[in-house]
Amino acid sequence: MQVKNWSDISNEFRDTLVLGNGASIAIDQRFDYRSLLEKGRELGLITPQVQKIFNYLKAEDFEEVLLILGFVRNINKNLEIKEETTTNAYGEIREALIKTILKIHPEHGVVKPYFPAMREFLRHFRRIISLCYDLTLYWSIGDDIKHFADGFGNGGLFVGNWPDGWMQRNSYTSIFYPHGNLFLVTDSDGKPKKIKRDAGSDLRTEITKAWNHCTPLFVCEGDWSQKLKAIRNSNYLLKVYDEWIPRPKETLAIYGWSLNNDDHIIKQLCESKGLKKIAVSVHQHTLPKPFDGYCDEIEQKIKGLNPNIQEILFYDSESPACWIHSHHPSTTGSCSFL
Repeated sequence: MQVKNWSDISNEFRDTLVLGNGASIAIDQRFDYRSLLEKGRELGLITPQVQKIFNYLKAEDFEEVLLILGFVRNINKNLEIKEETTTNAYGEIREALIKTILKIHPEHGVVKPYFPAMREFLRHFRRIISLCYDLTLYWSIGDDIKHFADGFGNGGLFVGNWPDGWMQRNSYTSIFYPHGNLFLVTDSDGKPKKIKRDAGSDLRTEITKAWNHCTPLFVCEGDWSQKLKAIRNSNYLLKVYDEWIPRPKETLAIYGWSLNNDDHIIKQLCESKGLKKIAVSVHQHTLPKPFDGYCDEIEQKIKGLNPNIQEILFYDSESPACWIHSHHPSTTGSCSFL
């Protein structure tokens, strides 16, 4: 299976881009969720009881543990076992994950050098579906309202009929967050809201303050069915999921997304009957072995959902003009399946 350079196929893929956590890891290794547990311990966010669960499962990945606890909760429910310990532990781990991600988040100035390359790459597409939780995408587009829009107005509240009217302006790249983000919350009135930085303040500080009276709009459940259940509890997330994810035109590009534990997202994307071609990024230094077998698995999953797709390409995530590598060719990430 040939791995192409992004510049050789980029003109064929201009409609929809999906960004996964590998895009964040390419910017900073601290976004690798497998490395968060140790930091969570240092911050005192992992209680002794929760640590016992990680020890028993011999796991360091938050989402892996959330996945298993989610199964246990469902088993208990179906067996009519009434207990709150598992549910409480699940909530503690989820909260620890969110708070740890915010605490370890690099400062604006550390990641700022990547923003010009990111904007150049993002402007190439009409729609961005971001599965990333961090602030780098938000920071990179800044106040570039001529090119990017995410449907949150000046007061931070979501514009309900967006992007039906705004999409008429061809200059817009529309951005959607189907799993929420650190900067998204549900306010006391149950409305989705985007936290904005006041002049002279740090966005991370504003987020921490907002969490005192708002609920983080952040989906980090274990498997796709649990994530979908969380999505259905939010009007904003459900609108994105039901109305806007299934709208790729003929092409879809995927960057930094392994497609694991997110079957609900790929299923919705493949609902588009007009979708013909998909490009999937791979990391040349950490390609799974055998690589052809990995490609076959991806193809079978996608074509099983939409047999009308005619072609699936694979491209090098670090090739020139791809993501952060337009102006930073020496930068390397280390996430498998980029």
